[in-house]
Amino acid sequence: MKLTKSVVLSVVVFIILLGLLNCADTGGRRGAGEPVVLSFSFTVNEEICRLNKYKRTPQFAIWVEDVKTGEIRTVCVTAKTAKGKWGGKTTRPVSLPYWVSRWNVETGSRGDPTADQPAADAVTCATPQAKFERQITLPRGGRWRCFIEVNVSGDHNEHFPEKTADGRRDMHSNGQPSIVYSAEIRAIGGKTAKPVLLGRTDQFEPAKDLSKDLLQITTAAKLLCDITITCRD
Repeated sequence: MKLTKSVVLSVVVFIILLGLLNCADTGGRRGAGEPVVLSFSFTVNEEICRLNKYKRTPQFAIWVEDVKTGEIRTVCVTAKTAKGKWGGKTTRPVSLPYWVSRWNVETGSRGDPTADQPAADAVTCATPQAKFERQITLPRGGRWRCFIEVNVSGDHNEHFPEKTADGRRDMHSNGQPSIVYSAEIRAIGGKTAKPVLLGRTDQFEPAKDLSKDLLQITTAAKLLCDITITCRD
């Protein structure tokens, strides 16, 4: 069958348009199988740190949880908590207990990290004096819940005293318990999120659940400033 010029031209135009559509689709999905970088940044409030009994900077942990699968990935955790190195026989099971409960699920471990059961070196970090930034590489397109838990020793207040009215002593000098920030983000370049305060743990016990009662938290809520999560290609 002999094709007319108009038919041939129509076919050519169709092929060109199809190619353009494919190119556009490829561009929209460019790197669909490639990972993205999720960056966490914040500033440690040194002035608030100087108010606590020991004048120390805080312990903190950052981790992410896949909304769909429940997969947990620790981004980083400060060295004392990560290695259980508190000096002598001292332990701090109330340091970052909520992260510990998630780390146990992530690694199949039990209890706090210790010298014999430490968190991986790859996720261990030093406590920063001021600005801090850390990244993790994630599959593109997924939706993740992001968490930051922070705590500093000796930041007692009238609600979390060294000794309660009924005589109970704060054996770990915990003061205000650890607090947890959270945000949700899609793993697509250009997305950002601002974590909000989700809850707190317990002054005396290594709590695995969070309390929503934050009215008695004072200086602890000011330890970290300018918390931002950014996703980059």
